Amino acid sequence: MKLRQFVLTIHGSIGIFIGLLLVVMGLTGSLLVFHETAEHATNPAVMEVVPEGEMLPIDTLMESLQASLPADRLRSITIPKAADEPYLFRLSSEEEQSSSLYVNPYTGAVLGSWNFDRTVTGFLLRLHYTFLAGTPGEFLAGTRGVLMMVLGITGTILWPGWKNLKAGFKLRWGSAKQLLSYDLHKVTGVFFSLVLVLLGFTGTIIVLLHHVEPLLALIIGAPPEKAELTALPANAKPLSFGELLQRTEETLPVGKAISISFSGEDNREVQVRLAFPEDPIPDIPLSNVSLDRFTGKVLSQQKTVQWTPGLRLGQFLLNFHFGRFWGVTSQVIYAIAGLTPTLFLVTGFVLWQKRRWQKARKQEAQQQEVMSKSLKQV
Repeated sequence: MKLRQFVLTIHGSIGIFIGLLLVVMGLTGSLLVFHETAEHATNPAVMEVVPEGEMLPIDTLMESLQASLPADRLRSITIPKAADEPYLFRLSSEEEQSSSLYVNPYTGAVLGSWNFDRTVTGFLLRLHYTFLAGTPGEFLAGTRGVLMMVLGITGTILWPGWKNLKAGFKLRWGSAKQLLSYDLHKVTGVFFSLVLVLLGFTGTIIVLLHHVEPLLALIIGAPPEKAELTALPANAKPLSFGELLQRTEETLPVGKAISISFSGEDNREVQVRLAFPEDPIPDIPLSNVSLDRFTGKVLSQQKTVQWTPGLRLGQFLLNFHFGRFWGVTSQVIYAIAGLTPTLFLVTGFVLWQKRRWQKARKQEAQQQEVMSKSLKQV
C-alpha cells in the first residue's frame, strides 16, 4: 500500500469512527463560546446589581440567609470583584447536586437561585466534556481530542494544494455532489485544520490535568504542605468570616480575597483565594491561604505571582482552548470552527460512499472478466 493510500485509510477510518463525537464536540463548543455573554444578557437582574453604598460583611449576609444556607451544604463563596457584581454562594445537597445562590451585596436580598447542572449551559458543558457519561465520558473526550489531532494532520498531508496550489483552493459549485463534497472538504480542512489540531491538543491536556496530579503540579506548582488539624473541645465554635479574612490578610498582605471554599468534616478547613495586582493569569488567581475555621490556625499558604514555564503553558491552554487571544474576533472564528465537523462528516460520508461504489464496481468488473475467461476456456 502506497503512503498516500495508507494516510487516506487512517483519515477515513478515524472520521467514520468518531465523526458523530466530533459533531457533538463542535456544535456544543460553538454554543459555549458566547455563554458568559449570553448568561449576563438573559439574566441581568441576577448577574448585575446597582451599587448602594458599602457592601455588607459576609457575616451579616450569612445571618440574614441562615435559612437558605445550611452550614453543612455551603461549598464556596465568590466575593464580588466589582461594585456591580453579586455574591455567589455555591451549595451541595446530600445527593451531591450543586446549586447557586446569587445575593445582592448591599441589601442581602436573594436575586436568584438555580441548579447549574440543569441549566442549558450546564447541560452543554457536560455534553461537551463528558458526553453525559461522567468520568468515562471525560476520558472518551480526551481520546477524541487525540484522534482529532490525527485527523487534522492526515488531512493536511492529503491536501492536493501541496502539488497544485490552485487545485487546493478550487471550489466547483456546479459539479456533481461527489466533486463538490470533495472540494468543500479539502478547502474547509486547509483553513481550519490547525485550529482543530490545537483544540484537540489543548482539550486532551485539560482532561489530563483533571486526573494527573503531577501534570497539574507542573503547570501551577506543587501545593504546599498543610499543617495537621488539632483536636477541638466539644463546645468549639467557628470564627467569624471577618476574623478569618483578617488572618488571611495578615498572612499574605496586599492580596484581595476573591473566594472562600470549604472542605473536610463540618467544613472545618477554609481556603481563601486571593488576587494580586501582579498575578500572571488574572482570570485564575492561584495564591491562597488555608485556615482552621475554628481556631484560625494557618494550615498552608501559597503566593504565586511570578511567571514560570508551566504558567505560560497554562495561559496558552486557557487562551487557545476558550478563544480568548483575539477577543470577539477569535470567538467568532471558534464559533465557525465548531460547525466544520458537521460539514466534514457529511462530505466525508459522501466521499466514502463514492469509494465504496467504485470499489464494488471494480470487483464486479474483475468477477465478470474471470467469468468471461472461464467461458472462453470451455
